[in-house]
Amino acid sequence: MVTMVPRPRSIRGRYTLAATLLSLVVLVAVGSSLDLAIRYKIHDGAFRDTERVAGQWSAAARNGGVPHLIPTSSRVDLVQVVDAHGRVVNSSLQARGRPPMSTTRPPANDRFRRLIGGRVMLMAIRISPAPDAPVVYAGLAEPPILRKHHLEYVIEAAALIFTGLMAWMTWCVVGRTFTRLEGAVEQQRQLASTTSHELRSPITGLRTQLEEALLYPDDVDPRDTIRGALSATGRLEAIIKDVLVAARPTPHELIDLATLVTQEAAQLRGVPVHVHAASDVRIHGSRIQLIRVLGNVLSNAQRHADTGIDVFVESTNGQAIVAVVDDGTGIGPADRERVFERFTRLSDGRRRDPGGSGLGLAISRDIAHSHQGTLRIEDSHRGARFVLRLPLPDTKTAPRNEPIPSEPIPSEPTV
Repeated sequence: MVTMVPRPRSIRGRYTLAATLLSLVVLVAVGSSLDLAIRYKIHDGAFRDTERVAGQWSAAARNGGVPHLIPTSSRVDLVQVVDAHGRVVNSSLQARGRPPMSTTRPPANDRFRRLIGGRVMLMAIRISPAPDAPVVYAGLAEPPILRKHHLEYVIEAAALIFTGLMAWMTWCVVGRTFTRLEGAVEQQRQLASTTSHELRSPITGLRTQLEEALLYPDDVDPRDTIRGALSATGRLEAIIKDVLVAARPTPHELIDLATLVTQEAAQLRGVPVHVHAASDVRIHGSRIQLIRVLGNVLSNAQRHADTGIDVFVESTNGQAIVAVVDDGTGIGPADRERVFERFTRLSDGRRRDPGGSGLGLAISRDIAHSHQGTLRIEDSHRGARFVLRLPLPDTKTAPRNEPIPSEPIPSEPTV
């Protein structure tokens, strides 16, 4: 009966299993090749040494100059001269008293033979093609790493460790990737859900107004219907615009933040905006998305300001900091996080801007986070104080929330 291996249910588990099996197959092939290469290298070096020693004493035997006790001066310390009857005639000290190291006699037409036996690597050289010619054997003990399979154990252990490391790395990387992906999918799902819910109200109101105008033409003022339809259309347009900004990817570039803030502040009408910008504050980011952040924050300050807005731009501790401060009624501590929730609008905001979408600040914070920065509301002696922090180029420190001065920084003129 065949036992089936259970298949992982999660995508993370499947990717990890696939990567582990693939790395195991590759490592088996690499390990086998490595084992053969190492063995060949060791054997080849050993046989070269034994061939040199055997050749030396083979020449001496042909000239009758082999001593009874053969001296050795290299790692090849096993040397024997064996006659045609299998008797050891001469030997080295380490091979003395031992039987012939091999019974193999090279044939007359092939006088050199490499032999492995009895955990010894030998080179056998027949002195001459004559039938009764003796054979010189020179050998050395096979290294323990080969003899006791230590080499295979080392390669197998390394392969298992590497496979385990690969499985762990795949599990972690896939986990982080799918965590971010699941978070993004969930965020998009929530955005779609809340957007559809938020769109339902203006669409329903618009439909109701138009139906009333058709059903009761004598009782409904066409101008009121048109004005209501335009208001609902404006709200729909604002919601769709904010959703498109949140979903559209844009390239990053080097941006002069002080110049960008000054340009955006110049677009405001109604209340004076005072920009206090330090020079040469540059960041990497999406110009379109950062314009959206600055536009949202400045527009919010404009709606709530009584007499004016102050904008501060500076860099400190590896961060570029933009603080937008209005002199309105401010935002209470209990509501400072709520205003960044999607479609959350405080009563004062709804009164000042009935057509707002409630997405602007939420999307602005998402953009700040996508730039490895933060967008917060901080304490201020009067009004609301929105602070955007973004990392400067070539900085590896995480964004920190150090306070910046409330007083104006000498710099740019009033916009």
